[in-house]
Amino acid sequence: MEKKCIPLYLNASLAALRDGNWKIAAKFSRKALRYEKKNVKALYRLGKALNKLGEFDSALRNLMEAQELAPSNAEIREELKDLNSNMKYFREMSKNISQKMFNPLGGSQVKQKDSKENNTDLESMIDYIKDRLRDFKLDEEQKVMHIPPSNKPEYLKKIRELAEAERFTIDVQEETGLNCLRKI
Repeated sequence: MEKKCIPLYLNASLAALRDGNWKIAAKFSRKALRYEKKNVKALYRLGKALNKLGEFDSALRNLMEAQELAPSNAEIREELKDLNSNMKYFREMSKNISQKMFNPLGGSQVKQKDSKENNTDLESMIDYIKDRLRDFKLDEEQKVMHIPPSNKPEYLKKIRELAEAERFTIDVQEETGLNCLRKI
């Protein structure tokens, strides 16, 4: 009986994508995939929704599987390009935050403007993480959330505080600098 619902789940995920409701799109795509694991539309729509939610690793995995099943699908290729662009932007943003924490000349004097820019970047990154944490907390199906790597102590301290307040555990992979939160 449930297998007959796959078209309904796919239509619901498409409607949610069109409305910009990424979490609902992901939810219905996952439901379709429970009954048909190799459904190209469900894999593509889940990958697209996860890309928009900033869950790049999962998005890449789903989109790559969809592309493997339908290598000539132009929509999948476009979404992979968009994902690559988002990942690149995210890495650059993380890199800029890390670089700005050090004075390249090694001196003790730091320009006031650089300090303000650094604080603005840090605040925007923390705001972004707060939004993602809120969504992560509400999504019962999502068990892991990746957060951007950073060497900035203030950033990591704030993330730890936010994670502990929500009773999440934080894992840091030393070799890559990637961080992830897990629900307890």
